[in-house]
Amino acid sequence: MPKIETYSASPAQIGNSRGYRMDAALFQAHPELHEGSFEAAYLGAGTILLRPRTPDPAKGRVGDGADDIDPVAAAYLAWSERTMIEQPNLLREMSMREFALAEALIAGMRVDLDRDRLPDDFELP
Repeated sequence: MPKIETYSASPAQIGNSRGYRMDAALFQAHPELHEGSFEAAYLGAGTILLRPRTPDPAKGRVGDGADDIDPVAAAYLAWSERTMIEQPNLLREMSMREFALAEALIAGMRVDLDRDRLPDDFELP
């Protein structure tokens, strides 16, 4: 499994506000983060997830700040997509044992296909 990219950051005084000074390597690796408006989601245990406030699909940005988007799920799906594209050799079929475990996890869940549908124009972030 590929390692999640990590970068150094340190608290900093920015004008009259507090912020974080980010490692230059982050911006070199991800120029789409050079500009725009961002929001931080506190995930607990001292962990934050920083994401663009306004989506720009052309620049590969994830999330739009909408209340109904789970920032952790969106980040995980983006990471999963990138991993599948960059390392397709890691993909494999589910075994029957794994399939049985998945079925057991959702056993008893009720799904109303009329109510629990994604909108026709839904796109993954």
